[in-house]
Formats: sequence, C-alpha cells, structure tokens
Amino acid sequence: MKRFLGAGAWLFVGIMLGRILGLVRDVIIGNQFGVGVEADRAVFVITIPDVMINILIGGAMGAALIPEFKRRNAEENWALLRQASGLVLVIVGIVTAALILSAEGLTRMLVSGLPEDAIPGTAKLVMVALLAVPITAVSAVVRARLQGEERFAVPSLAGFFYNLMIVAGLVFASGIGNLTGLAVAAVLGAGLSLLMQVWDAWRFRAPGVNAWQIEWGLVGRFLGALVAGMMILIVPVALRGFASANGVGGQTTAYLAAKLVELPMGTLLSVVSIAMFPAVAAALAKEDGFEEARDFARQGIGVILALAVPIALGMGFFAQGFADLLYRHGEMTFNDARLIAQLGAIMMVGLIPQAVNTMLLAIFNGYRDMWTPFWISLIGLAVFLGFGFAGVIDLMSLAWLYSGFHWVVMLGLLISLGGRHKMWLVDAFVGGQALIRLGATIGVFGVCFVGLQQVKVFLFPPIFVVLLAISAGGFAMIGGLMVDREIRGKVKGVILRKMGRS
Repeated sequence: MKRFLGAGAWLFVGIMLGRILGLVRDVIIGNQFGVGVEADRAVFVITIPDVMINILIGGAMGAALIPEFKRRNAEENWALLRQASGLVLVIVGIVTAALILSAEGLTRMLVSGLPEDAIPGTAKLVMVALLAVPITAVSAVVRARLQGEERFAVPSLAGFFYNLMIVAGLVFASGIGNLTGLAVAAVLGAGLSLLMQVWDAWRFRAPGVNAWQIEWGLVGRFLGALVAGMMILIVPVALRGFASANGVGGQTTAYLAAKLVELPMGTLLSVVSIAMFPAVAAALAKEDGFEEARDFARQGIGVILALAVPIALGMGFFAQGFADLLYRHGEMTFNDARLIAQLGAIMMVGLIPQAVNTMLLAIFNGYRDMWTPFWISLIGLAVFLGFGFAGVIDLMSLAWLYSGFHWVVMLGLLISLGGRHKMWLVDAFVGGQALIRLGATIGVFGVCFVGLQQVKVFLFPPIFVVLLAISAGGFAMIGGLMVDREIRGKVKGVILRKMGRS
C-alpha cells in the first residue's frame, strides 16, 4: 500500500479543499436563501453543468482511457490525448448547443416544483451555465492522461479552484440579488480547471505519431462505462426530481441531505479507488497479473470498509449536529435543518456500499468490462424509478430508496465479478478478520455513543457535537484496526523501531 500513500495524500488534500469550498457554497445558499424559490434556482444553476457532464461523460473517460494509456507508448499516448480531446469537444459541444436551445423545457422537467413565473429566468441562467459542459468534458480527457501517469495533485486541486470561482460567483450574486454572476462563475471555473490540467499534461507531449488512435473497441468501452456510470449518477438527479414534487424547498432539502453523504464520499472514500485504479489496470494488462490485481482489490476494499463503517456510524447517529453546524444559519429554520438531518441519517445507510462500489467498478474497468456494471446499475435504477413513479415520493421513503439502490448494485457487482471474471472478493467482507474488525468497530462506537447520550450531547453547541462525533468514529476505526493481527503487528514493529532509535 505504500505506493498509493503519496497519490492518496495528494488526492485527499486537493479533494478536501474542493469539498470544503463546496460546503462553504452550500452554507451560503442556506444562509442567503433558506429552502425557498431562490435556493432552488441557485442549486439548479450550479448543479446543471455537473449533471450534464455526468450524463455525457461521467467517470467513463478515465475508465476507458486509463487502461489504454497503460498499454501504449508515450508517442501513442500523446496522439490519443490530442485526438480524444478534439473529438470530445466537437461531440459534447453539439450536444450542449442542443441543450441550450431547449433550456426552458429542461428546467421545467428537472425542477418541477419551481413556480411557473420563475422558469424563464432560470432557463436563461442555465443557458449560460451549460457553456461549462464542453470545457469540463475536455478536462476529463486531460485528467485521465494525468492519472494514467499517477499524477493526482493538479487534477484534484483543479476542483478546488473550480469551487472557488463558484463561491465567488455566489457571493457576488447574493450581494446584487441576481444569479447571473453565479452562472458566469461556473464557466470561468471550468476554464481555469482545464488550463491547470493542460499545463501539467504538457510535460508528456511526444510528437511523432499521426495515426488515428481511437478504434471502435475503445469507443465501445467508453460507451459501456458511460451508460454504467450514468445509471448510478441519474439516481441523485431523480432523487431531487421526485423530492421537488413535495413542493417548494423539496429539491433543496434532498440536495443538502445528500451533500452530507457526499462529503466523506468525495473527500476520503473515493480517494482509495482513484489512487489504486491505475495500478489495478496495469496489473490486469499483464498475462500473469490476476493475483496482483486481486490483492489490490482486497486491500482497497479493506481500507474502504475500515473508513466507511465508522464514518457512517458517526455521521448517521450525529446527523443533527452536522446539519445544524453546516446549514442552520440565516434563513434556515430549526425544522428545515432537522428534516435535512433525518434524511441524511437514512442516506448514511447507503454510504458503505456506495464507497465499495467505487472499488468494484475500478476492477471491472481494469478488465475493460464496462457493460456488466451497466446492466446491474440499470436494474437498480429501474427499481428506484419504479417506486418513484408509483408514488413513493415522500422524502423519507426517497432516502431509503437511495440507500437501497447502492446495496443492490454492490451485491450485483460482487456476484458478477466472481461469476464472470472468477475474482471472488466475499472474504474481504465476511472473512474472519473482516468480521472481527467490523464487530470491534461497532462495539467501540456503541460504547462511545451510549456515553455521549448520558451527558446529553445533543444539547451541546453543534460544533462540539460534530467534534465528538468525529472522535467517536475515530476511536471506532482505531478499535477495528487494532484487532487485526497484521495491522497490530505492523504497529508494534514501528513502535519497536522507534524505541530502538531512541
């Protein structure tokens, strides 16, 4: 795991900075607009570029290109980067133009709870914000090239500067009472992010190959990864759409609750699979790399579970503290924050499978098998949408459906990975050491939670509740790790070496 620590550290720092600014953005929205009409408009404007890029590109670019970059020489890789960037810019540019022309219908469809008189003005903002989509699409190509070389610093920091522009635009927009500046900031942020990554990728230029590098097999793998990722990424969009049917503020409430889950997911848990994916792809590119890839997979899942379980416990049982600290300011009422916390606590049930799925998808992508995850995700999405269109649209039920979707997908991926590729990873979950770690983690957290309940922790200021929740989760994680013989032996060895040096 040592080879992944440096990459993971850069990823964590960059993503953490970006997420902190993302939280600042959400806090400003809650503070300035509460959960009213303007909040729904602001949320839609800043999320529509992400929604569209996730639908059009998602993580498919990296999933398809990184294994290719691992199989080609420097000259071919530079040609592939140039050709893929140009092709993506043209195709996504055409799609974006069509979306801009249909902006009003798009707004009416995705924010059904918005008052009719607010739709035309919101659509104009969307037309501006959508210009960020083709820019971000090209960024995805360049990011894949950098990550293929296991360079993670600049791509992760690029997200920070994108969110910095969004925050600046939001502050400006709230100051003048006009959201146009927010839409413009999204475009400027996308441009800045692209320039940073192009600057870093320029070191890998190697002219000399003019042959066309994009064969139909690569296109097919990209489409497979795209539609598989699309199935998963549509769920948050559908969640907000169904939530919007609950009236004004429904979309914002669901959005802010989901952000509680995305905070640990985006800053920490997804880092493991991102850092390990190039190594998994390189191992599976070898004729004899199966055992190496399986070891990487088991290690990755083990690390994810060691982190995800205590995080889910801490943020789930103490969700009220997190919601109060992050959102209960300005126009945000106590009842609004309480509802966000209740939804967030339910969604935390799905944090563990959601995190594990990132590693499982990385393994499928390393095999260049993109269609199996698609069919599994499609089944899960069909179930989610079926319940929604059947009328299960109250916010609590939607939160349970959201969590259930990720559990269904995880089980499907695990079974398919074993059945199709003979890589059985069940022991990473229910093996002897895994169960012991899980039991110790839950036990330590339970002791901490009962103790904090005795001192009426929820009457404390939110900042103290959050700090105590983090402490309880941290103790639970340490407790789970220390019952593992291998980890305990490594810690003992480090201590003995330190004592010997002193």
